[in-house]
Amino acid sequence: MSLDENKFGPDGAMQGEAGPDNLNEDGNKKKKKFPVWKFPVWQIILLVLALIAAGLVGAFLYIASTYEDRFIEGTYINGIYAGNRGAEEIEQEIRQRVEDYSIEITFRGGVKETITGASIGYEYVSSGGVAKLLAEQDTKEWLSGRLGAERSFTVSEATKYDQTKLSEVLHALPEMQAENAAAPTNAFLSIENNAFTIVPETQGNTLIYDELFSKVSQAAAGSALTVDIEKDENAYEKPVVYADNQDLVYQRDNLNGFLQTVITYHLKDGTTRTIDSSSLINWISRDENGWYYIDDGNVMANVQAYVTALAAEVDNVKTGVGFQSSAQGVITLPSATYGLQIGKDQEVAQLFTEIMERTSAEREPIYSMDYTITLSDLGIGNTYIEIDIPNQHLYYYRDGALMIESDIVSGSEYTTPTPRGIYYIQSREQNVTLLGPYLADGVTRSYTTLVKYWLPFDLANGIGLHDASWRAEFGGDIYLGGGSHGCVNMPEAVVASLFQIVSVGTPVLVF
Repeated sequence: MSLDENKFGPDGAMQGEAGPDNLNEDGNKKKKKFPVWKFPVWQIILLVLALIAAGLVGAFLYIASTYEDRFIEGTYINGIYAGNRGAEEIEQEIRQRVEDYSIEITFRGGVKETITGASIGYEYVSSGGVAKLLAEQDTKEWLSGRLGAERSFTVSEATKYDQTKLSEVLHALPEMQAENAAAPTNAFLSIENNAFTIVPETQGNTLIYDELFSKVSQAAAGSALTVDIEKDENAYEKPVVYADNQDLVYQRDNLNGFLQTVITYHLKDGTTRTIDSSSLINWISRDENGWYYIDDGNVMANVQAYVTALAAEVDNVKTGVGFQSSAQGVITLPSATYGLQIGKDQEVAQLFTEIMERTSAEREPIYSMDYTITLSDLGIGNTYIEIDIPNQHLYYYRDGALMIESDIVSGSEYTTPTPRGIYYIQSREQNVTLLGPYLADGVTRSYTTLVKYWLPFDLANGIGLHDASWRAEFGGDIYLGGGSHGCVNMPEAVVASLFQIVSVGTPVLVF
């Protein structure tokens, strides 16, 4: 076995054994001295810090353990501050809040009604969510909570309520009562200043119960505090026709187009007659539902009535011409029919077309007769013979000057009256035998009379002017019962003078 010299001292003794150097002065073995260890300062600091840290950790964990049954500071659950509070306490506060639950319902017009939780049997049913949050919270976050950090959590606030009670409460609301409900109205046409305008629809406030119940029921199920029915388009009955309804707009525009038609008649007397909206508004029809419309038949009936009334005002048809007589003033001489007359059928057709086609016009009515007859048209100028039957008098004017006048005897008024009318001297004859009509034998004449002067004016009936030497008197009322056979009897001297100056073709006016 080799010797390790490191195990022996210089005196040959093994290290650790008593050698001369290991004995003290009295010869006893020296006590062994252990070395003194010396540590750097930084190690000492680290050691102290480690001890402090261990203490702090221990304290931290200890404090954390105290939050096993309470929430750390800064915790909010469903808006409730839960710091340093247990789950049951929070549950109790949630329950209390539920017991105070109410729903505020806003109706149209800003009217509000409140339904309390108690009235609908509203109750809180714990979901265990608070306890679960407490069990799952990280207690080691207690320090951040104390330093002001906040944590918010939401747990289900399970509730239940009685839908039957809710229905009863809703049915009892003032807004559900018939006397408080205003039904919606449709937009409709209104007449203002002879024109059609659209009156907008109204929404009313008649509630649809099923929609109201659904909305409030959902709110109660979700613990919502408010329900805005006012903004719910489906919660109220709606109008059927709105102001922008295309049919309604078309109807308005079509009717106003009809009313804007203006027909102005210019009449012969210088006046005018106008058909405009003030008339046409009454020609528009309206059905049982209040809808206005244009009915062709009704318009035609009104056109016919208007033209008939206009014709009654305008028409002036005559069958005689005014004549200024010598003794009777203005009398009417028979003539051809003349004057002014509206052609009703043509005018009705024209006016109906203009109105239905919305064509305004200024024009005269359509006349079926539009002409006059004057004395000159009848060949009567300033030279004529005037026979006034009622006054039994004759006048002869030449160039407007009275040349001859005389009493006469005309035909017997009740048996053989002198025919009235406008005639003309047909010839000038002397010493003429006038023959009466045949008697029953067909051979004998009723009379034969010789006259010196014969001025016939009605050849068809054998009527003329002549002398009557057999008469001693003329004029008066002789003609009523003792007149001629139709001719005009005159004193011989008068008819002789007339014969000399009158011309064939001279008008003879008998009236």
